[in-house]
Amino acid sequence: MVRRATVTDARAIARVQVESWRSAYEGLMPAELLAALSIDERERMWRGVLGSSGAAVLVAEEPGAAVVGFVAVRPRPGDPDVGELLALYIAPSQWRRTIGTLLHNAAVEHLARQGCARAELWVLDGNERAAAFYRARGWIPDGRRQREERPDGFVLPELGMSLDLRRTGGTARRV
Repeated sequence: MVRRATVTDARAIARVQVESWRSAYEGLMPAELLAALSIDERERMWRGVLGSSGAAVLVAEEPGAAVVGFVAVRPRPGDPDVGELLALYIAPSQWRRTIGTLLHNAAVEHLARQGCARAELWVLDGNERAAAFYRARGWIPDGRRQREERPDGFVLPELGMSLDLRRTGGTARRV
């Protein structure tokens, strides 16, 4: 089941994010960055996000109400025609079980309902698993590149991808 997240989901979201970063980004990010990830720090960050009205955060639950994945999206501040997919993470134990597709589709449909004509995201350079996931759902590399300078001093190279929501009719591609 996919539902809108609440502040009480912050710890579960943080756990999913830390676990998935450590698995998905092994070899792509410095080991010391991954080792230093803190569920407590991520929980504080997510409590702030969930307590504001900026981003829509959706969670996927297993039967029994355990959060196993989440997605965060928002219309771009200052440019509401563009939606941003900010984060999409699934607990590693749940990879390849359609949870990512369910969250992705809910996120794309949310952005279309908000009036966004296009969606954009950033994927870590070298993260072929994520890039392939998005390509299979209609996203295309758009030539944008950036280097995310993190507060911990690490710099992460990222590649941009875009999805034309008008072309899809505001519905996500079913994979």
